[in-house]
Amino acid sequence: MSLLEVRDLDAWYGRAQILFGVSLTVEAGDAAVLIGRNGAGKSTLMKCIIGLEAERRGVIRFDGTDLIGAPTHNIARRGIGYVPEDRRIFMDLTVDENLRVGRLPLREGESVSWTPEAAFELFPPLAAIRERKGGQMSGGEQQMLTIARALMGNPRFLLLDEPSEGLAPVIVEVIAGAIAKLKARGVGLLLSEQNLHFARAVADRAFVLDRGRIRFAGTLAELDADAALKEQYLSI
Repeated sequence: MSLLEVRDLDAWYGRAQILFGVSLTVEAGDAAVLIGRNGAGKSTLMKCIIGLEAERRGVIRFDGTDLIGAPTHNIARRGIGYVPEDRRIFMDLTVDENLRVGRLPLREGESVSWTPEAAFELFPPLAAIRERKGGQMSGGEQQMLTIARALMGNPRFLLLDEPSEGLAPVIVEVIAGAIAKLKARGVGLLLSEQNLHFARAVADRAFVLDRGRIRFAGTLAELDADAALKEQYLSI
């Protein structure tokens, strides 16, 4: 059984339908990437999974449990973390305080909890600025903090919306290393990306999304080998 299963998912903003019959699966310890142009529906799909889109129809299951209709806080408590594209850290709180805000109690049967110290091991640059307020941090530092804060909820699955966008190469490398370590810990990940180079570095499988529909599902190597598909759905 897949850790995350999305099947025949439709979604709307008011009268405008955004997703059309989207289906995908992600296993524990795997990283899958949603690739597509701006407006393809990647962020909408992320929000549907975490429960931020009211109008959706289809199947979303996490570890066998149906998530359609569940409130966002219950979905988070089941073990799904969400890193939004706009980060949404608390600008007036320090790194340490942002991490404490994100902590959730362990779920039944779990014995290992994420701590700020563990997050600093994953993102060493944050350790040196743990007393710095969010509003005084660079974009790359904020992105690392946003991911670290999501980990404080002890997720078994992580949604990352455009994690490499606008970041310096050295920070992108740190985030890629963190994703590899999370996979090794058995965390499942679903990323949305436009950066195909970054996707190759971190993901096991790719789903190409265009105008709300899945146009390709397979490995990154298979995607790279299909020049016509990349030209049709990924070129600008």
